[in-house]
Amino acid sequence: FTLAGCSGSDVYRGDWKAMDRSGNKSDISFDAKNFTMKSTEGTTENYGYSQIGIEIQNSIRRYKIKLQDGRVFAVSFPLPNNTSKGIISLETGEALYTIGRDEYVEFSELLTF
Repeated sequence: FTLAGCSGSDVYRGDWKAMDRSGNKSDISFDAKNFTMKSTEGTTENYGYSQIGIEIQNSIRRYKIKLQDGRVFAVSFPLPNNTSKGIISLETGEALYTIGRDEYVEFSELLTF
């Protein structure tokens, strides 16, 4: 089902360690309607967003978020009953970043499905 313009879920709110496919590391912090991405080089970018959907299937969670500029992404937790490691992907499903609550996560840990 779809939720129109809702605040971000408590499941992904908070601080994350993110890594892209090239191994570049960043810190991401989600609050209710904004998130901040800070690279290891020190650049910081802020984005407004709203949660526009949620899907839970076989204990696997996927949240759709829409940025203020219109881009749509998904924050997914592909490990059943585990919301401490996830993936941020494009609407098409292409994984951009892995995220971990306490550590950087290799793509191979989450993309074996």
